[in-house]
Amino acid sequence: SVLDAGGAFAIYPEGTRSLDGRLHRGHTGVATLALGTGAPVVPVALVGTERVQPVGTRLPRLRRVVVRYGPPLDFSRYDGLE
Repeated sequence: SVLDAGGAFAIYPEGTRSLDGRLHRGHTGVATLALGTGAPVVPVALVGTERVQPVGTRLPRLRRVVVRYGPPLDFSRYDGLE
């Protein structure tokens, strides 16, 4: 309903934090939402989060995090494919 109304929201396609720093396999929810609503997907990377709350710690620390945005992705070429 947020996308249908022209809004935006964030989703982590991996579904969890990586304990070893490598990317996990993504899930298809992002593509399903993009195809169902026609909304573009803007890839975003958060760099430095491992210093804010290292694995195994309970309380976050104040550290600088860099947010990087990629160009919008268009999933329309996959429309109608199962």
